[in-house]
Amino acid sequence: MIHLLAWVIVLLILLSVTVIFTLPNLHVVTIYYYAGSMEIQLATLLLITLYLGLFLGMLLTLMWAWRLRRSNRKLQQMQRQTTREMQALLHYTGRDTL
Repeated sequence: MIHLLAWVIVLLILLSVTVIFTLPNLHVVTIYYYAGSMEIQLATLLLITLYLGLFLGMLLTLMWAWRLRRSNRKLQQMQRQTTREMQALLHYTGRDTL
């Protein structure tokens, strides 16, 4: 339930940002690029860059988190292997604990 509430709050914030950027910036601007040019409202351009930046930021954060999880999984496997080796060594020497 808390996750749903968090998503609703995030969506409301994005909606308010959209309204805040859209209302005062209704001017038409021209974007020039190599193949030509395009006229677009300033508000639309601002929102495209804002949401593209948010998307790229979230994507990079997810990639970073995925890499950390993978690293954590490898470290946990190494820890389990080391624990098994220590237990086998202790059993071989006839001791149950250090």
